[in-house]
Amino acid sequence: QSGLLRDLHVDEYAARFRASKSNASCGDVSTYYTMLPELTGAVERAQRFLPHPPKIIYLVRDPIERAISFHYHMHRWTGTDRVPADVDHALRSHPLLVDTSRYATQLRPWLEYVGMENICVLRFEDYVANRQAALNRVCAFLDLKPLDTLDDSVVLNRGDGRPVLSGTLRTISQWG
Repeated sequence: QSGLLRDLHVDEYAARFRASKSNASCGDVSTYYTMLPELTGAVERAQRFLPHPPKIIYLVRDPIERAISFHYHMHRWTGTDRVPADVDHALRSHPLLVDTSRYATQLRPWLEYVGMENICVLRFEDYVANRQAALNRVCAFLDLKPLDTLDDSVVLNRGDGRPVLSGTLRTISQWG
């Protein structure tokens, strides 16, 4: 678990960003912030730790494809003793695989905290189809200059031989 999900002391969380330049835009990337009802309290911790409401970039995917991908990764990480290899059985026995595709449920607490103007919903399929355009949209949302040096050959977090989510969004704290 990362970032605000764990009950870090505010100084411990702030220490993660100390190496950043004072004028740098910093961010935290985690899917754990929207895994209701399994994982709770992320919004409350954000309210407690952050001096002002954050801007949220929320990546959505076709809900069925997302559930299948999540199953693949959960099975790979935990093995058959925790998550069955059969996706149909896993979906029936692990509600989290489906619950995380309930995007309205996941976003509602964040909407109440930051407002729609501070949330950018980005479709995974649009990102995969045109990473540069998706990143330009994210940069505009964050009031950053567009990133024009995207290396499309770098894909991290591959699943099943297909590119899943590139680590490019994770580099956002380096842009200033």
